Amino acid sequence: MDATRLFIRKQAIGLLILLFTTTTLSGQLHKLASNYFKNGEYEKAAELYIKLYNQSPTNTFYFERYVDALFRANKYRQAEKDIKKQIKKRPELSYLYVSLGKALEYQGKRNKAEEYYEKALRTLRPREIDIRRMANLFMRYGLANYAIKTYERGEELFGQPHKYALLRGNIHRSLGNKEEMIIAYLDYLWDHPNHLNLIKSNFSRYLSAEDRETLAAELYARLRQHPEFMPYRELLLWHFLQEKDYDKALEIAIASDKLDKDHGAKVIYVAQTAFLQRDYDVASKAYQYILQNKSRTNPYYFTAFTRWLESRRHLILNNPDHTEEDLRSLAAEYKRFLDMHGLNASTAPVAIEYARTLIFYVHDLPPAIEMLKKVVALQGLDPRSKAKAKIMLADAYLIANERWEATLLYSQVDKSLREDPLGEEARYKNAMLAYYFGDFDWAREQFGILKSATSRLISNDAIDREVFIMENSGLDTSMDAMKALAKAELAIFQRKYDAALKILDSLSIALPNHEIIDDVLYLKGQIFLSQKQYDEAIKVYEELITKHPDAIRTDNALYALAELYEHTLRQPKKAMKYYEKIFIDYPSSTFAIEARERYRQLQQQLQGKNPQP
Repeated sequence: MDATRLFIRKQAIGLLILLFTTTTLSGQLHKLASNYFKNGEYEKAAELYIKLYNQSPTNTFYFERYVDALFRANKYRQAEKDIKKQIKKRPELSYLYVSLGKALEYQGKRNKAEEYYEKALRTLRPREIDIRRMANLFMRYGLANYAIKTYERGEELFGQPHKYALLRGNIHRSLGNKEEMIIAYLDYLWDHPNHLNLIKSNFSRYLSAEDRETLAAELYARLRQHPEFMPYRELLLWHFLQEKDYDKALEIAIASDKLDKDHGAKVIYVAQTAFLQRDYDVASKAYQYILQNKSRTNPYYFTAFTRWLESRRHLILNNPDHTEEDLRSLAAEYKRFLDMHGLNASTAPVAIEYARTLIFYVHDLPPAIEMLKKVVALQGLDPRSKAKAKIMLADAYLIANERWEATLLYSQVDKSLREDPLGEEARYKNAMLAYYFGDFDWAREQFGILKSATSRLISNDAIDREVFIMENSGLDTSMDAMKALAKAELAIFQRKYDAALKILDSLSIALPNHEIIDDVLYLKGQIFLSQKQYDEAIKVYEELITKHPDAIRTDNALYALAELYEHTLRQPKKAMKYYEKIFIDYPSSTFAIEARERYRQLQQQLQGKNPQP
């Protein structure tokens, strides 16, 4: 018994040694063959790969590699002969017909080769590994169309028409067949609705403007048949948002909302996107849809109401032909909102905007002041909202000539939010108040501090003000002129335009050659803009630019003209002319960076790139 065990143990050890030796030798041969192949010694590689295959006939990789080596060594007849032998042994390996066809094609027998390619497709079995192997082989041989046919044949065999749609789409993409790629990807999405982001990513990367039109047409066609399929609707919505076609995006969002009953989430998303892109018309329509079609208990109703008010405000103010009645109507809508929701910490921002409309556009101070006092007195209001209300209230007091009430409120905000932009705004306004009433030394000191403000706008304005006061201080005539100019600016802030123009005209007559005359012309232009007298505004700005090219306010006038032509008169080419003049002739201007950026954006718009709404 012991002898038997010993014999069996020796036999097992012998087998293990043999197996180890064989495996080691095979590994060494594989490594050597691979090195020959990499180094371009294909005949040597072929000899080793066929040897390895004969040792392991189930490892089809070795035979594939053997055939590849023969092809690269231009041994096409040898490859044909050996592939045919292999087919006799293993006719179930349909991919062998692909290799045989390629061997014949290399010999110039194209028609015969295609017969074998077709035979490979006919003999293909419904096995995942076989289908992918054949498709990959066709791709390796540069036969992408046959790779597509392989996947289509696989879909027939499995009875799943979209099983390989993503792979087919990828191949069509590599061939530049964009329409077929679109169809394949949409087919794939039909079976894999959770992969919408993948399809979006592919379309975003690979479609041109013309291709995107094809995508939209295909999506519309499919949605006519399957309007309930959400991924197609979401993809079409995404497409129009990418194209910045917010009107059509809103149409899709509303249609989806009616089908999906999602409380208006997609409509809100379109509204927010359009608003950020300054398409206030679409934003307003979208928010209005929520207000008209959802109840007050809808989770988006409150937001829609506040954003609708904001969108409408932008629409009115951006329209050069808006009327006082438009503004009064807007104020009435603000009041309706506050009557509906009450005054509290959540509605305080709307109350502040309501007061702003009353103060600066409707010119009705008493209800605005009363509303702002209530906002400031609210319990639980966050510090920044309270600060905004105080600044607005101080503005109202200043317009009402209640100087000390105004300065007290500005100072409170300055003290409570010292390092905050709102604190800097309050400090700047307080300095301007001092300037209006002739306290130039204190105002200049504050402007000097504000040169380092975190807000670029406040910093730039503070620099301009400090330089202006410094250059006009010292001489009695300059001080008198500056006091008169400050009174005119206060009158402008208070919307007393006739009084301001009277002061400015008297300065023009009394001091026609004084250094302050550029400021006089600039302020006249601002008044004419506020009164929508655009021709008069252009006239005085052009006079300032032409007669006083080196004055402090020249770049201000240029920027004002550029904005007038861009936003109000809708003449981008003329706007570009003034923006360009700023950054070329006045490169040290505080407007130079912004002017260059606006010039670039308008240039792209005119060239049809990244159009602005």
